Amino acid sequence: MMDSRSTSPGRTPESGLARVIELAGVRLAFGLDWHPVARPDHPRPEMRQARGAGYRLVAHLPDGGLLGLARGLDAGRRAYSGVALLVTRFAERGAEACLIAAPAAGVAGERVAFVGLMDRRPVPGFDRLVPALDAALTVLREFREMHPDQEVRVASHLPGRDRLGEALVPEMLFGQPDGDARLKPLLPARWPAALAGGIAVLGMAGGFAMWLRHERALERTAVDLARQSATAAAARAAAAADRTRRLGQLLEAAGRPGS
Repeated sequence: MMDSRSTSPGRTPESGLARVIELAGVRLAFGLDWHPVARPDHPRPEMRQARGAGYRLVAHLPDGGLLGLARGLDAGRRAYSGVALLVTRFAERGAEACLIAAPAAGVAGERVAFVGLMDRRPVPGFDRLVPALDAALTVLREFREMHPDQEVRVASHLPGRDRLGEALVPEMLFGQPDGDARLKPLLPARWPAALAGGIAVLGMAGGFAMWLRHERALERTAVDLARQSATAAAARAAAAADRTRRLGQLLEAAGRPGS
């Protein structure tokens, strides 16, 4: 059962609303609710359940094993999942933490995105956008405490501040993002059937139009043939009348026959 409270400890009542920042000219969404998929090649049951739970946007990890869900975005209508791009272009193995600072879209000041990964998957509750670096450092401490037996790989993009761990290059991580990382609308369950019905109706309408054009073409052909036949018959009648008239003139010119 999909319940954001079970996967994201400490979330606010606005749980499910993804936050957006912009880096390298790309709008990135953080704060998705990540849920497992029983069959990565057939995620429809989980997507249908998510739609019923009120989610309206979905992003996929490269292996299809998790769905990133959101009820909406706090700014704009289109964005890419920052987590999905980090998994594709940064993640390796083990525990990893990324801190990414950028101005928030439509909001004054700077926010810091914190992403915690374990074996190339987001750790529940650690896809967050927090209001300042101090808050992000607190989340990093929580993440390390959750993995006491792991050496956490840390990387950051903090313009104008001391770097934490490895340097992240936004242009390489987020520039020209893959289409699979984009948040897409969660369509209603009946949408495929409605689409198929619409296609069928359009097909029937197209077939009727073609049939109607064919019938009209046959009618035009029949009218043309009838017109040509009438013209030919009139020409033959006129020629016959002309021959009869000429024959009469010849007989008159020959005079009366002798005895």
